[in-house]
Amino acid sequence: MDRQDFVLHRVAFAGLPYAALRALDGERGSAIGWRQGMLGQARLLRACARRAASEGAAASAAQYFRWAGVAYHSATLGPDLSALDGLVRVSRLRHLAVAAYRRALQQDGGAKLVTLALGAHRLHGYCRLPEGEPRGVVLLLNGLDSLCEVELHAFASGLLARGMATLSLDLPARFSASGPRDMQAERWLPALHEWLAGHGLGGQPLGVFAVSFGGYLGARLLAGNAGLCAGLLISPPAWIEDKHRQHPYFSRMFSWSFGQPGEAELDALAASVRLDALAPPQAACRVYAMTEDAMFDARHTEAYAAWGQGRVEVKTVAAEHVGTSSFYRWLPGAFDWFAERFAHA
Repeated sequence: MDRQDFVLHRVAFAGLPYAALRALDGERGSAIGWRQGMLGQARLLRACARRAASEGAAASAAQYFRWAGVAYHSATLGPDLSALDGLVRVSRLRHLAVAAYRRALQQDGGAKLVTLALGAHRLHGYCRLPEGEPRGVVLLLNGLDSLCEVELHAFASGLLARGMATLSLDLPARFSASGPRDMQAERWLPALHEWLAGHGLGGQPLGVFAVSFGGYLGARLLAGNAGLCAGLLISPPAWIEDKHRQHPYFSRMFSWSFGQPGEAELDALAASVRLDALAPPQAACRVYAMTEDAMFDARHTEAYAAWGQGRVEVKTVAAEHVGTSSFYRWLPGAFDWFAERFAHA
């Protein structure tokens, strides 16, 4: 699958209306055209949101603001990131996406903003509750170029429909703005448990759902941790090697996610991604491996199977990285797997 189709599948999953995508048909091959066209859609949707809010139509305003957020974020996902002039523009557009999402929350209260503290550092996220008593809490972790406010919102909807509360955490995107520059996501667990206990969710079964690079951070949360009862990792890396650091898209987003430090620090961060250095998981774990994954190939899948020492189940899907084009074939089953694990926790 070429990058253009990959981006279209991804944006559609995030929830942008089909008509907005069709409006960009003529710009699919041009990064600049895609960005400008998507920005036009974002501004149109934001104007609709403001009009609905002024008329007191809160539900409509929230929907329009969420769609605007998807469009702002999608403007950074064009067919050729190298044509975007620097990561400053990426940051600006994603901040606009976050702002639009939070305007939606002001309208419908669809999620609670979460702030965790680790010394002087802060980690942000969103908690969403299902109808009725939650059956458990699922932590959701980003890939390098995804956002809590966009892709993780879409993933969370399937878990909510099955009675699970969701907590999307801003790892690793904007990681350096909210925490130390390292891979030790597990250091946030005490603050997380404290927040859950203070908001009526303490003692609930706890699991982790992590995508792409976030899958490695999910593995760190699962490593030797008896406090989690399930982990689902989609296209996770077991390490970062030279081909990743030399890949234009990956290297730029890796740098962006960790605050654009110098090359020496980036090399050290990449070298610290080592699944083989982690304790095995104590919880049931499922890894979704994509047969056409050009980013993290079958060697990574084999490493996760070995790491699990019998606790990792590998599900293979004929699809590209993260399996976006075939979500309809396997993602509902992934959500069901979580519901089953929580039912027996």
